[in-house]
Amino acid sequence: RILDRPYVAMIGGNSIRSYDAGEVRQLFDQRYDIDLTLLPIDKVDNVDLGRYTTLVMVDGSYSDLNTAGQNQIKNWVKNGGIIVASKRALRYLNRIGLSRFEFSKMSERDSLGALPYKDIREVKGAQEIGGAIFKTKIDVTNPLFYGYSTDYLPVFRNSEAFMMISYKPFANPMVYTDSPLLSGYISKENLRNLKNTSAAGVYNFGKGKVIGFTDNLNFRAFWY
Repeated sequence: RILDRPYVAMIGGNSIRSYDAGEVRQLFDQRYDIDLTLLPIDKVDNVDLGRYTTLVMVDGSYSDLNTAGQNQIKNWVKNGGIIVASKRALRYLNRIGLSRFEFSKMSERDSLGALPYKDIREVKGAQEIGGAIFKTKIDVTNPLFYGYSTDYLPVFRNSEAFMMISYKPFANPMVYTDSPLLSGYISKENLRNLKNTSAAGVYNFGKGKVIGFTDNLNFRAFWY
């Protein structure tokens, strides 16, 4: 089938992580040779989103996106737009009612019990996932993974967000395995919470979709 040309925009500006946004811009410009429009977050309410097929929302709080901008995005998705979001952007989309990504409510640091104050720096550092490689199981029949031939995919992870498996059976195209660590460091507590959690989720909203990833897949542009 003939594919429709994608017209992609990404929200940028204050309250959005500039590193992640820059890595996406580099990916489109240097690797894909696809035009990418950068939308200032304080101008979203005045932009005609109808000219775009896809909106990228990287890590950030999106606190500078006003109510008019939120409604503009929700109406655009309802009419068939697709959002690709990652990390904290997923929680923001939950708050405005565009998705229902569920995260583990228990913090790993809270599960360690009573510890001496002198160890605070070492303990906090040990619970951070600064960059390691993990094994996921993917659904190769899902359009999101068109072109992949094996159902196991290694991914690079640098966050401590653990997304629960969706109750919708076809909304879990990418799941961490029962023994996910391939290379690098992760604490025992975080490893227990990472097992069998979701790495990517899909939610329908009207005629559109929200595709959410727990991690920045373009970290430092070394993982193709």
